[in-house]
Amino acid sequence: MTTLWEEFERLGGAATSPLKSGQFRVAYVGEHLMLGIDGGGLVCALVEAPRPANTPAVFDLSGVQAYYAPNVEISIGSQERRTGCVVVRCRNSEPEVQRYFLGVWGVISDSLSSRPTVEEVMNGVDRLVSLFARVSAPSEETITGFVGELVFLSSLVPLPEGVRAWHRNPQDRFDFVYEALRIEVKTTIHSQRRHVFSYDQANATHNAYVASILLEETDSGTTVSDLLDDIVARCSAYPELQMKVWDMVGGTLGQCAGPVMRRAVALESSIGSLRFFKMEDIPAIRGALPQGLTAVHFRSDLGAAHQIAAPVELRR
Repeated sequence: MTTLWEEFERLGGAATSPLKSGQFRVAYVGEHLMLGIDGGGLVCALVEAPRPANTPAVFDLSGVQAYYAPNVEISIGSQERRTGCVVVRCRNSEPEVQRYFLGVWGVISDSLSSRPTVEEVMNGVDRLVSLFARVSAPSEETITGFVGELVFLSSLVPLPEGVRAWHRNPQDRFDFVYEALRIEVKTTIHSQRRHVFSYDQANATHNAYVASILLEETDSGTTVSDLLDDIVARCSAYPELQMKVWDMVGGTLGQCAGPVMRRAVALESSIGSLRFFKMEDIPAIRGALPQGLTAVHFRSDLGAAHQIAAPVELRR
């Protein structure tokens, strides 16, 4: 199945003549949905829609521009024509940001009706912008942990249940919460399994497990973009889970998403390093804390801890 990003790359490489201002080279990806490239090489999504009674104002925020154009000139192969469209443009020319834009837009466009109105499309743009508007820069530790969670997800069969169990808030106590199972994914780029735990995590021992990953970063290999594309594709039957994945990207990485998505890992060896432990078996601070002491964190060396097979819930 061809992704929107692959379609966009073909559009960019198929140029036979420069595009004029206001002109788009497009490919149909749905009955009224088009993927386009403008004269500046920027990625655009175009949605054919009837002209509304009141033309909405131009929307331009957080790297996304959207507006209704009643007379857009489009070029499909050797044919040119004019039509009314909502144009949704990614203002960032960085390839990984454009790829991120198309990943999110692909899920949003799938939820549009067969004959979308301008209002419906602009509501989708609001959703898109909410993911581009995150401004906080994550720490390197947060980035490593997030990539580790993607590696963990990619190892799961079936995958959708894992995405459904994935936490929405990075501050949640556990990364994955199944009906009767808690999984905390711990990731390190070092060769020893030394991970930071909170006191609350270590003392929630009932059906709580640790998934430890030794992440191998490389100059070339499986990029974070590749991981996300695969995870989203494997959730194709569940649009709400696809959007959850992109929500996690926006909420965790914010405007650092582009640079992070270029990072690469040795996926096979990283998955091969995955080991499971019962939370109750790891070295930890347990029991009641002294009065007035809260938010305790500690680094635990799992090198001598008892390893177990993957919990049965992950082997269905």
